Amino acid sequence: MVAVRHSVCGRYFILLTVVFHLLFMFLCCEGALADSSKGGKPPHAYSFMSVTTERFGAADSVGLAKIMDGMTEDLYKKTGIRTIIVNSGVGNYEESIYRNKPDFAFMGMDHLIGLKRLGMEYEPLVLASLLGSPGMKICVYTMKDYKDLKGLRGATVNLYGAGSYNLAHMAVRKLLNEHGIDMPIEEFFGDIYKVPFEGSNFQALILGKVQAVIEGDWNYEFYGTKIPQSKTIKELACTDEYPAVGIFMRKGIDPGDVEKIEGFLKKIDKNPSLKELRTFVLALKIKFVEPDAELMRRTEMLYKESKKRGWDAEAKRLTAKMNKLQFGKALKKEKKTYGECKTECRRDKSKEACMDRCMGE
Repeated sequence: MVAVRHSVCGRYFILLTVVFHLLFMFLCCEGALADSSKGGKPPHAYSFMSVTTERFGAADSVGLAKIMDGMTEDLYKKTGIRTIIVNSGVGNYEESIYRNKPDFAFMGMDHLIGLKRLGMEYEPLVLASLLGSPGMKICVYTMKDYKDLKGLRGATVNLYGAGSYNLAHMAVRKLLNEHGIDMPIEEFFGDIYKVPFEGSNFQALILGKVQAVIEGDWNYEFYGTKIPQSKTIKELACTDEYPAVGIFMRKGIDPGDVEKIEGFLKKIDKNPSLKELRTFVLALKIKFVEPDAELMRRTEMLYKESKKRGWDAEAKRLTAKMNKLQFGKALKKEKKTYGECKTECRRDKSKEACMDRCMGE
């Protein structure tokens, strides 16, 4: 497995990306199949797109290719569906899906909503379930005895590793609002790190590099609990649960083929023909499960509320800023003037403490 410097929305996403490459880059390119069938698309052949493998090293890509070759053969033996390996190439993933219009695609919820805005309708085939749940909460973890989220105003935080997911931003924005904090994420917190240093977010918390980690509960279970000092980490608050990633398909796919592919995926962890892949999937405790209608509905409601309140625009701006951050660098909170802080704190019950936080003292 590749060594990386990311976390949930970073390291977790890459872990699942590896798995989805193992599982699904074998689904074929529609254009290539059409050419091979003398102008007509052969039966049991579907196009699939997955994220680029540029993030993996050459040796890792060779290893993945060998495993995928075995996967391709096994899928055909069990379902009669012929496949070839393809990926989306570099560039914006949503735009690549929009241009190529694949039958199946590996997506996060951000991709799904973005494509819907472009007029492309996809529906879930399976969701990835890691550590027993198809959904993910984003939680605020600290080592101090904060009474509530308001105590973290001006705090230095690590924002879920990559810090570049609109859904995560909107979910956290909603969480702040539910706790009486009607401020954009980057205004409420102090310095916001993408990745504080070499190591996990929770190591940064233990070492005092940050005052809080805002991270997916899956990532905490997978990494945070493995740290010797994990018992000193406290969970302060969590968002609602939302689906993370899954395999989505365009509408109108033959139901019989859908059933075959879905059945194949759900039995990956028990497939004796795929020893290497099965070992990897079991190690991460990954399963592919039926889409959860409530989680999908909750996600749609979050997007609607965010659009109404302007949180979606805030999320896009924060994503753009975080994407430009280099390793070990923070998004620095802009210093406010004395007058701005005085106006902001005039209704605060503890004006002196509010002024200190606002002025960065």
